[in-house]
Amino acid sequence: MYDNESNQDLYQVPYPFVKNTGKAHRGFTCIYQSTRNELIKTLTKLSKRKRLFVTGHSLGGALAVLAAFDIATKTSFKNPFIYTYGSPRVADPEFAFQFDRTIANSIRIFNIHDIIPTQPDQVYPPPFTQQGLFYQHVRNPYPISFQLNSLPIRNHEIVCYFKNLSLQNSEFTQVLCSQNPGFCPDTQLCVPFTGGCSDG
Repeated sequence: MYDNESNQDLYQVPYPFVKNTGKAHRGFTCIYQSTRNELIKTLTKLSKRKRLFVTGHSLGGALAVLAAFDIATKTSFKNPFIYTYGSPRVADPEFAFQFDRTIANSIRIFNIHDIIPTQPDQVYPPPFTQQGLFYQHVRNPYPISFQLNSLPIRNHEIVCYFKNLSLQNSEFTQVLCSQNPGFCPDTQLCVPFTGGCSDG
């Protein structure tokens, strides 16, 4: 889920792993930096013939973006595949530009009724900082649409993302779930919004 404390730390710092590539959200960058060395060390032990997929939901999506750019420029995995779900904005337009020109295979999946992908705001004008702050998503958006009537947060939950995406290829989903017991989540709480007033 989204980490509220890191969300609030939306000041920007220069992306520390590749020079001159813009500024990233300070909260997200600090979280990634805390695990970065172990991640890169682990990747050096993997076969270079493997395809690498980097994925994450919400805060995990933000970390996936930061990690993917680092991995593509600092390891032998030059062409990772990136899939994010309900990710917030991660960095400024310069970072987004550098990421997009480096990462060929990236899909940013988001529910149009999910508030998290609309955060942080695109612009925080002065005097928030002297020059202001600017945020921009990386490219290749893949919008989906589901609206749930229980709690607005359900529009952000990965379980409900899974349910909506599974409907796009139900045969594949059935095979995936049957061949991997326990892998697929219980999606019964993902009830669509029907409108109108409830009884009682």
